Amino acid sequence: MANKRMNDIQGNRVRLSPAMFFITMLTTLYGLVFLVSPWDAVERCGPSSYWAVLVSLIYMIPFGLIVVAIRRRFPEQNIFEAALSIFGKVAGRIINLLFLGFFLLHYGLLIRISLELILVYFLDRTPFLFLSTLFLAGIAYIAYDGLFSISRLAGFVAIPAVSIRLMMQFFALQGLNSSQLLPVFSASIPDYLKAGLSMVSLFNPIIGLLLIYPLLIKPRMLGGITFGLIGGNFLLLLLSVVSAVGVLGAPMITALDWPILALVRRVALPYLILNQIGPLFVIVWMTLFIVGIAFMFYFLGTGLSLQFSKLNYRLAIFGISIIILIEGIITTPHFINHPFYEITRQLTVYLTLGYPLLVYCGALIRGKKGGESGIES
Repeated sequence: MANKRMNDIQGNRVRLSPAMFFITMLTTLYGLVFLVSPWDAVERCGPSSYWAVLVSLIYMIPFGLIVVAIRRRFPEQNIFEAALSIFGKVAGRIINLLFLGFFLLHYGLLIRISLELILVYFLDRTPFLFLSTLFLAGIAYIAYDGLFSISRLAGFVAIPAVSIRLMMQFFALQGLNSSQLLPVFSASIPDYLKAGLSMVSLFNPIIGLLLIYPLLIKPRMLGGITFGLIGGNFLLLLLSVVSAVGVLGAPMITALDWPILALVRRVALPYLILNQIGPLFVIVWMTLFIVGIAFMFYFLGTGLSLQFSKLNYRLAIFGISIIILIEGIITTPHFINHPFYEITRQLTVYLTLGYPLLVYCGALIRGKKGGESGIES
């Protein structure tokens, strides 16, 4: 039965080295932070919102510990399989489907917003339906063969794309005014705690660790990889917030849809090819975004196929693409300012932290351990 499930979910038989495991997840994280929009942190904490980034790191430490703890209890099962064995097929399936359904909705909205960004900056005369169909077809093609093709693409683009992404973020420090970052403490402790919690949403793609950890060649390195990813994302977020607040100022950030994009467009380099660094930034970010979204398609497709024995992984990818296409069509333009999007963005925080905690606590209470994976070779 396990072999049949393995054959149904193509690409899951790949075993990842620690380096490829880290690169795949780091590319996903850097692609899906969605241009680092620190509205909540700046709105609550003002010029010292960089402290909220540190608080978000503190919130993520228990998450990293739970990832390691779940792997120790279920070394051959991912979190969806563990939930089914802990809560039973009916309750476990309901919990998994609610979790997967929400993230399907959330990432559908992110794709809609990203396509709107492309239309504004590059293809303003292109029909949205054509662009979204082409974009989703490309994502589905990458995710079609599962983790094998996604990890290879991530390995190919990681060094150039991530390097350019970080370089442009450093270049964006031009014009930084330290007075914009003062006073050092401009908010109360509860405000910092709330702002830091809201920024956990920028870590949510790391939930993918709980799906692919059984595929890591050296399982003992999972803890180091997990905290390395959390630390790497923390450094990018801290640099982004400090540069945005230090250059643009807190009041301007709250008035912009894309503060990081507005920031890098102010970069002045003495090379003609980089005079328009804003569009270059979007191109680099879109490259990372495509890899990240393909990985989340894999996450959703594998999770859904594990809930139903007759659902093929590739059919699940096709269904996800259709649902997100319809979601994009019925979503109004400039949806990023819509209150519903803000609600879904905030809920990712509680699901990212709460779902693995629920599964782990359920395992402790019911004394569940081990089991055979349906996706392992």
